Amino acid sequence: MVIECKDLSFDKTFGEIARRLAKYKGEVNAKGKRDELKRHIDRCVDLENSRDELSQFVGFQIEKIERVLLFSGITPIQFSKAMQEHNIVTCTFDSISKQYAFEYES
Repeated sequence: MVIECKDLSFDKTFGEIARRLAKYKGEVNAKGKRDELKRHIDRCVDLENSRDELSQFVGFQIEKIERVLLFSGITPIQFSKAMQEHNIVTCTFDSISKQYAFEYES
C-alpha cells in the first residue's frame, strides 16, 4: 500500500473545499505543474514499475501496489470520479482498520 495522509480539517467553507478539490484531479496544468493527486499517482506508478527492486529492498515479494489516500475525516474528494479513474482507494483514519482489517493505535 502506498498511503498518502491528508489532514483536511481546515477546509470549512464551500470555497475552501472547492479549492482543495481542484488540486485533486490527477492533472498537469498548462505550465507543466502536477496537482497533488497527479504527484501521488506518479509516485505510485514509479513504485509499480520498480516492484522487483522494491521487493528486494523490503525482503519479500510485492505482488501489487495499492494506491491509498488517507484523510483525517470525510471529504468530498473521496467521492470524486478522479479517485475511481485512477484506481485510488480513499478512507479516513476512523475507517481504515475496518477497510483493511487491521488494528492501529490512535
